[in-house]
Amino acid sequence: MDTKKLQKLCIKDFIKDSSSQRLTSIKLPRDLSLGGTKLNKKVYKPNLNVVRNKTNIENKLREIEKPKFKQQKTRERIKPKLVQSTGVFSEGIVSDHPPIIHPMKVRKLDVQEKVNLVTPKSEKQSEINVKHESNEYEEIKRYLDGNDSDSDEKSTIKPIPWNESLFQKVFEKFESLFIGFQDIAPLAFVFMGNFMSNSHGSEMMDVLKKHFKRLGELIVKFPGISSNSQFVFVPGMTDPCTPHLVPRFGLPSYITSDIKKLIPKAIFATNPCRIQYCTREIVIFRGDLMPKLLQGTLKKPSKDEIPECIRRTVISQGHLSPLSLNALTVQWDFDYCLRLYPVPDLVIIGDKCESYEGNYKECHVANPGPFCESGFQFISYSPFSNTVDDCSL
Repeated sequence: MDTKKLQKLCIKDFIKDSSSQRLTSIKLPRDLSLGGTKLNKKVYKPNLNVVRNKTNIENKLREIEKPKFKQQKTRERIKPKLVQSTGVFSEGIVSDHPPIIHPMKVRKLDVQEKVNLVTPKSEKQSEINVKHESNEYEEIKRYLDGNDSDSDEKSTIKPIPWNESLFQKVFEKFESLFIGFQDIAPLAFVFMGNFMSNSHGSEMMDVLKKHFKRLGELIVKFPGISSNSQFVFVPGMTDPCTPHLVPRFGLPSYITSDIKKLIPKAIFATNPCRIQYCTREIVIFRGDLMPKLLQGTLKKPSKDEIPECIRRTVISQGHLSPLSLNALTVQWDFDYCLRLYPVPDLVIIGDKCESYEGNYKECHVANPGPFCESGFQFISYSPFSNTVDDCSL
C-alpha cells in the first residue's frame, strides 16, 4: 500500500476510537470531557468495618435489653418495707403552775431510806474592799477615756481657748519666724490644722478666710520667702471638710481664694499628704493617734514608752490609722493614701501630745506638738543630712 493510503486509514481509525472523547481547545471556554473513562469498582472507604457492623451492634444491644425489660414487667411491684404504727404523741399544754400531786400517792420515807445529799463546802469569800474596787474602777475609766493621771495628763496638752489677743500673739511669732529665715529661705513651710476649733456655721468660715488673708499679707512683706518657699496647709479634723473621716480633702476654695491671690505658691493639700524632694519622701499626717491608741491597748505603757510604741505600731502596721473603725473611720476608696509601703524617710504625725522624735526601721517619726500650747515649738528637717531638729520661738 502507498504511504498516503496508510496515513488515511490511521486517521480514520483514530477518529472512530476517539468519538466519545474530546480534546482541550485552545480557545475559551475550555472544555474537558472524560466520557470514555469508567470508575474502578474497588474504592477505598474509611471505617468500612465500623459502618457495616453498626447495625449489627445496635440489634444485639436491643436483644439484650428486651428480655430484661420483659422481666421487669412480669415482676410484681416491690412494696417498701415500712413499720406501720398508730398513735398520738402529745405533751399537753404548758402551764405555769406546778402539777398537783394527790396526797395518797406520796409515800413517807423512813429514816433508813432517806438520802443524805452531800452539799459542797463553799469557802468563805474574802471581804470586799469597796474603796479599793472603786479606786481601780475610776482608774480604768480614766485610762479608757484618755485622761489618765500618770501619763496622759502629762503627755496630752490641754488646749488654750482662742481669742483675739492669742491671734495677735501667733502672728507676732510668725513674723519673728519669717525674719529669721529671710536671708536663707527654706524649701517649704508646713502648717497643720486644726485651723478652727469649731467648724460649724458660715460665720466661722468667714473668720478663717479673714485670718488666712491676714497671713498672706504678712508673708508678702518678705519677698525672699514668698517667691522661693512653698507654703503647705494640711487640714485637721475640726476644719471645714468631711468630719471624722480620713483621708481628708483640702480646705474649700471659698476660704483659700484670697491667700492664693497673694501667695501663688500656697498649696492646700489633703490629709495625709506626701512631699517628694529628690530621693527623700516625706509623709505628713494630722491626727490624734496617741489617745486613741491608748484606749485600745491591753498593756498600759509608761510615759517614756509611749513615743516608741507609737513609732513601732505605725511603721510595723504600715498604715497611718492602725485603729478600729469606731475610733477613726477610713474612706475605703482612698485607703491606699494611708499606707506606708515602701517605708518613707520621714513621717510627721501632728498629735496633740508632747513633741517627740525617733528612728525606727530607718524611718524618722516625729511629732512637732501643738504650736501654741507647747510654747511655740516646731521642728525643722534637713533632707541632705536626714535629721530632725527641735526649734522654738
